Amino acid sequence: MLRPDWYGFIGNGELAGVPVPIWLVLVMMLIAYHLFNNRPLGRYAYGIGNNEESVRRAGVDVRFIKLKVYLFSGCMVGLASLILSSRVNSAHPGIGVGYELDAIAAAVIGGASLAGGRGTFFGGVIGAAIMASIRFALNLGGIEPFLQQVVVGIVLIGAVYLDQVRLRQEEYWSKVRARLE
Repeated sequence: MLRPDWYGFIGNGELAGVPVPIWLVLVMMLIAYHLFNNRPLGRYAYGIGNNEESVRRAGVDVRFIKLKVYLFSGCMVGLASLILSSRVNSAHPGIGVGYELDAIAAAVIGGASLAGGRGTFFGGVIGAAIMASIRFALNLGGIEPFLQQVVVGIVLIGAVYLDQVRLRQEEYWSKVRARLE
């Protein structure tokens, strides 16, 4: 099958000595940072994650905000799929199976709460870097892909456990502060 020249360049090319996927990720990080830190969309998204009903009662169209967030997420998945398929020169539908666990683990490691309403942009970036480092180390160590999934699952369980401990501590200290006032 013939593919255009730009297709291979997206996953394997270089600009100024830096791989094109790195440039694409940096550009999308800037766009995401702007959207979720400097625009109402980000504040509403955090609010919906924390307490959807209160955001709805404040007069925000929650369904429309969710649509925007899912649309942005879908665009990011599409770009990631384009980069990955270009890197491996294949477009098999099962090529990204298992990456969803890495994404969840990266978000939780970065400080996002599965309970919602918590997390920061840079925390997500740091979590993704940590997960990429873990994957890289496992690949260097010659660990089988199945066992890599087990390790990622253990990391995710540990991160969720620490998140729950943190939430319980926050609840405890907020009760202590309330009693002192």
